[in-house]
Amino acid sequence: MRGLIDSEPNDNLCSGSPTDTKNATRARDHLAPDLLHTTPWRIHWKAPLFILGYLLVGIGFALGHHFYWRSLDGSLVDTQRDQEWAQRYGIAFAFLAQSALTLSVGVAYTQRVWLTVKQNAFKLGTLDRLFSLQNDLFGFFSFEILGKAKVLCFLALCAWCLPIASTFSSATLSIKTGIVQHTTPVSVPVPDYTSSSEAYWATFEGVGRLDGVTPAVTRLVAATSTAMYVLPFDARFPNSSYTIQFYGPAARCENLEIATSNSTLYTGAATSLQEAWDLTMTGLLNSTMQISYAAASTEQLASVEMPSHFFVNIGGARDLASEQSSSNYSCHYWNTSYTVDFTFDNGVQSANIQKLQYVAPLNISSGNLLYEYAPGQIQYWTMFTALMDILATQIGFGSTGSFFGSDSGVVKSGIAACPEIRYGFNDTDPYFAPLFDDWMCRAGSVPRAIEDLSRNITLSILSSTLLSNQTIADVSSFHSANFYTYNWKNLVMAYAVAIVVATICAIVGLHALLANGYSAGANFSSIMLSTRNSDLDRIARGHCLGKTPLADDIKTIILRYGILEATSNEYQYEPHAAFGFKSKVRTLEKGEECW
Repeated sequence: MRGLIDSEPNDNLCSGSPTDTKNATRARDHLAPDLLHTTPWRIHWKAPLFILGYLLVGIGFALGHHFYWRSLDGSLVDTQRDQEWAQRYGIAFAFLAQSALTLSVGVAYTQRVWLTVKQNAFKLGTLDRLFSLQNDLFGFFSFEILGKAKVLCFLALCAWCLPIASTFSSATLSIKTGIVQHTTPVSVPVPDYTSSSEAYWATFEGVGRLDGVTPAVTRLVAATSTAMYVLPFDARFPNSSYTIQFYGPAARCENLEIATSNSTLYTGAATSLQEAWDLTMTGLLNSTMQISYAAASTEQLASVEMPSHFFVNIGGARDLASEQSSSNYSCHYWNTSYTVDFTFDNGVQSANIQKLQYVAPLNISSGNLLYEYAPGQIQYWTMFTALMDILATQIGFGSTGSFFGSDSGVVKSGIAACPEIRYGFNDTDPYFAPLFDDWMCRAGSVPRAIEDLSRNITLSILSSTLLSNQTIADVSSFHSANFYTYNWKNLVMAYAVAIVVATICAIVGLHALLANGYSAGANFSSIMLSTRNSDLDRIARGHCLGKTPLADDIKTIILRYGILEATSNEYQYEPHAAFGFKSKVRTLEKGEECW
């Protein structure tokens, strides 16, 4: 190495002519008195501003990324184009955030490099790796760098790894399938109680007296009782729901003893509800047959003529002392306010009575003239009459053991599945109970099942285009759609780690600034100004092109940045700071005057 230092420059390898050298020497001697002044020690505002500024900008983009995707969380993905642009904006935020954080680390790394080369001497090849460690991953394989520049290795490793945060953050916005609800006012069916629809409900005779029920009503009532649910109608939307309120008839049943003591109902020709019971039911129950169920309407009995009313007996006229006493019920039709929730799931309808309010008991007789009926009364009467065609019957066994009532509407409906009837036959016919399932008696008992059937009939009117009309209701429709879902925890964690690492690097860079006492750079002028001395000029002879990789004959030369020792008349005015041979450089103290 000494031979290389002491040797003369090769004039054929990038060296100037003798004339140029003499001219340069004269120019240097002429300018030397003006140039020989000490370098001021100060930290320029740009270095700390860049370290902290890039750090804050990176934090700002990270927060912007978080708040942008949080604003999308749960929102509807309108089109594929919107989804693509949302991802593009997220990638842009991630790229800008990691770029800014990496720049902050880069500036901190540059400041630390100069502190490291002041504290330690390195081979020239190692210095190359130090200044390019952020761009050359193979620089980490240098034992000299790992041994003497651990902090620089940490900073460079952080610069290499920070972009990983953007890969985690870009995967935190995804798409999930959900349900969208739209509320639209549309027409929905309600019972038609107008006078123009009366011909669809009832038949008339003579001068306009009620005669009977049309097939449209009887078919609907029979279908409802045998189906054991509300008949469906076409959904306005396959998946939707709405709530409507309307009036319609409903049966209300009470225990006869309670009804007799509290009733204020019109009893027709009878003096009391108990007398009406006796006149209506005694003949049915005083029989040699074993009665399990019996019901009768009071309207058609000349001795009673109590409209909109019927009685029900369960168990027949058994002795009260027997194991199972009979149960007697008084049932009346009421004008009722219905508030109903209709829900359609893929077109399958379900009806839920949200609120049921009995408004007033009905007293509708079939003996009036057509014009004497108030709006809706004829329709109410037909529903009551059609219900009586099902309920007004007897079920039991004759004296010879024959079963009667098997073809009645009660047996065909779910009422016969109620425990009072279903298991009341066990002593005589153990095969009757298995013919029914528990679900068929939806209300749990005969009187409640009768009430349930009367309400189902009213609701089933909506399925008939002849018996229903239209009204406007706010219908909420539901359909599947794509929504943004934002996993904010993963994004925040990824950015938090990156920001913490960048902050540590920024602190290291600021410390290096304070320890150096000035702000340094890694640009050409910084390298030029820190390497001007005659020893390095000799090394540069024959290598002035700056080619890479570095030539083997010079890359092992050990250099250090510091104050060069004065030789002959060189540096006789002020100490000169530059890279030099390890043996000819002493430590540059902070604040020391040099040129």
